[in-house]
Amino acid sequence: MKKEKTKHAEKHYWHPAFLQAIQHELFDYLDFLEFKYEYQLTSEPLRIDLLIIKKPKDLVIKKNIGRIFKAENIIEYKSPDDYLSIKDFLKVYAYANLYAAITPDVEFSDITLTFIESRYPRDLIKYLTNIRHYKIEETSKGIYNVQGDYLPIQIIESKKLSDKENLWLRSLKYGLEIENADAIIKEGGKRTEKVPLDTYLYILLKTNARIFKELQHMAVRTRKKRETFEEVFTEAGIIPEWMERGFKKGIVQGREEGLEQGNEEGREKARIQIAKNLLAKGSTPELVQEITGLSLEKINSDIFKELHMAVKTKKQRRTFVEVFTEAGIIPEWIEQGFKKGIVQGREEGLEQGNEEGREKARIQIAKNLLAEGSTYEFIHKITGLGLDKIKELNA
Repeated sequence: MKKEKTKHAEKHYWHPAFLQAIQHELFDYLDFLEFKYEYQLTSEPLRIDLLIIKKPKDLVIKKNIGRIFKAENIIEYKSPDDYLSIKDFLKVYAYANLYAAITPDVEFSDITLTFIESRYPRDLIKYLTNIRHYKIEETSKGIYNVQGDYLPIQIIESKKLSDKENLWLRSLKYGLEIENADAIIKEGGKRTEKVPLDTYLYILLKTNARIFKELQHMAVRTRKKRETFEEVFTEAGIIPEWMERGFKKGIVQGREEGLEQGNEEGREKARIQIAKNLLAKGSTPELVQEITGLSLEKINSDIFKELHMAVKTKKQRRTFVEVFTEAGIIPEWIEQGFKKGIVQGREEGLEQGNEEGREKARIQIAKNLLAEGSTYEFIHKITGLGLDKIKELNA
């Protein structure tokens, strides 16, 4: 029966994170190695979706995953959502031959093949032993040496690798252990200047959110741990990304609230302007109330006081209003005033909403960071809020 590939609701892109993981695994040799990802063998579609690590011939790598390395080392990585099939092996083996045949200054004897998968590739192992008659030996925990081919070949079962020696590769999975997450934060803080961690941390956060949430709560206990956690995630671009998301969410909310407020303010301004126009034309406060919906108290307030001087006689007022209302002029003014007020209110509300939205976003982010035990200084640096405001939120 054909083996099904593991399926998850959301697609995750593990390969960019793998590139950073392998660089951290070989951290001590970075100055001497060259990493070529998705190497273009000739022209499309002959692009190798693999990693090639070029090594000086006289460099000896003692790291367990790199002991077989020669000058040209081709690596095939399968994510936790995928598996290493027999066809995958044959494809990479064919690419290796083609790579040696057409690449200048590359000899077939300079090449090694490494296959990395999170699980034990049972079908492939059976094929190699029963059909190709190769001998498979587990030379160290999770690393299987394939003997019997001209090319040096190894298969790495990443979930069996040592936590201590292969933290970065072993941790690239679902179900990350909290101890390993903590170790990644500690070690990553010392290395981010030389090797980035952004895509590596991002995929781990996406696939192991609960573990990092627990780790964040644990980090509150000591200031040293907390600062390390914050520093690594800030340098990796994770916290700034959260902050930007908060700003965007706040702006959207602010715009909605500003638009709603602007509509109401625009209508109110329209009513007031219409009321002024009606009073200036001699309408009674009672009629103005009926047409605009404003209260008599509002109509008789100081803002309309000077307009009441224009009132002559009740008969004149009535005649004026009746004639203009019957002619449809006053309703037209009302509609025009409403439209004008709404437009103006929307513009003012949108501008105000943007600023209010940003402020709300900063405050919410500050509250979240305070809840996780972040320092006032760090929150000030991230959000731009004043220290007094941050202390007030924590009161």
